[in-house]
Amino acid sequence: MSFSETRRQTLHVSMVAFALLLRFLPIWGALICACIAFLHNLVVLPMTGREVFFRPEDKDRGYPLGILVYPVTVFFLILLYGHQMFLVGAAWAILSFGDGFATIVGKRMGRHPLPWCPEKSWEGSGAYVLFGTAGALLMALWIGSSAFNDIVTTTYPILPGSAAKLLWVCFAGALVAALIESLPTGIDDNISAPLVAGFLMYVLWGADPGRAQVVLEWGDHSLLVGLLVTGVVGIASYALGFVSKSGMLGGTIVGVLLVAGAGLRGFGVLLLFFVIGSAVSKFGYRKKQAFGAAQEAGGRRGSKHAAANCAAGVLLGLASLVHPAASSLFLIGFVAAFATAIADTTSSELGSLYGKSPILLTTFKSVAPGTEGAVSIEGTLIGIAFAALLAMSGWGLGLIPRESIIVVTAGGFIGMSFESYLGAATKGLDNELLNFLNTVVGATAAILLAAWLNL
Repeated sequence: MSFSETRRQTLHVSMVAFALLLRFLPIWGALICACIAFLHNLVVLPMTGREVFFRPEDKDRGYPLGILVYPVTVFFLILLYGHQMFLVGAAWAILSFGDGFATIVGKRMGRHPLPWCPEKSWEGSGAYVLFGTAGALLMALWIGSSAFNDIVTTTYPILPGSAAKLLWVCFAGALVAALIESLPTGIDDNISAPLVAGFLMYVLWGADPGRAQVVLEWGDHSLLVGLLVTGVVGIASYALGFVSKSGMLGGTIVGVLLVAGAGLRGFGVLLLFFVIGSAVSKFGYRKKQAFGAAQEAGGRRGSKHAAANCAAGVLLGLASLVHPAASSLFLIGFVAAFATAIADTTSSELGSLYGKSPILLTTFKSVAPGTEGAVSIEGTLIGIAFAALLAMSGWGLGLIPRESIIVVTAGGFIGMSFESYLGAATKGLDNELLNFLNTVVGATAAILLAAWLNL
């Protein structure tokens, strides 16, 4: 039997049947099952289904990347949201039903390509949202039915109470997952789409909309205060040559959203990151320029830099505002995102100047300074030191407890190391995408460590 994309996607969709077990499994049991599934896909499937389920690029590579990523993603969904297992099931269903039917419908019926990704179609994306929403809703109701006392009691097609809220939460998760799946980022959407969808659904499910009213009042989270403060900083930064015009505009937008979420104290963390990052980018610029490691445009930062380095922090700051139950964890992740960004920036900018023997983490072979993904002992230590500085600033500003300083520093190191490895392993991957991913990884690592240590 030869390879068929429809057959592969049918397998992809059918695997969600295992999510039905989440209603009965404890977190540790679900994690063990995810590990077993990974081992099966790594060892057994290549022996039994290579010709049927492996795409040509999988055969060339020697293993099916997407099929291996699938159980890894489920593992992290359980790890992150296992205390609300119905959200794990919802994100899993979006991964299976949404992605699977998007491919099937797109291949057979896709006639209208997306403007930003001609390889994808409106029909396929629509199927992603439709089937992803329906699958997520049904799976969440199955797994968490005891949590809902007002699930449909009549045949009238309007869901009352919490089930209606769940419908909109699932729709939002499927919609953002479909958008991420359609973006040509080069990142496997089996990872990015369900993890982002899971985060969004978690925040929306536990959100208290009333808490967001503070952004309209004069105070720590005020939109107007944020606009005044970030506007002044943006104009001054442009005048000093730290940012371009687009950087001034993008930075102002980022700053306003950040103040709305994490408050003026959160802006203090952003400001420290910006000042240090701008200073080290300018430092030794001509020497770095000689071996191709200098920032473009004379070190001026643009809007893409602001978005890449700050997007994760902004999202976590906003989540901390509207999600009271997990506010402290989100703030730890917020500080860790900027600790990761400053660790990456300083280790790259100063490591390229002072690193004695840079190597690639993928091969551990020596490379020239400025090589994408290169690390050195000196650069790594510099990065850790500045991550610790950002962590202490978060504590000093009252955003995080003192006990979490080491956790935030560890998150910065993990995120920085991840970016170096990914940069070395995926030549040519967009630098802004790498910067965004490392802040996500650093923040996630810090949140998981803090939750594990009960900080």
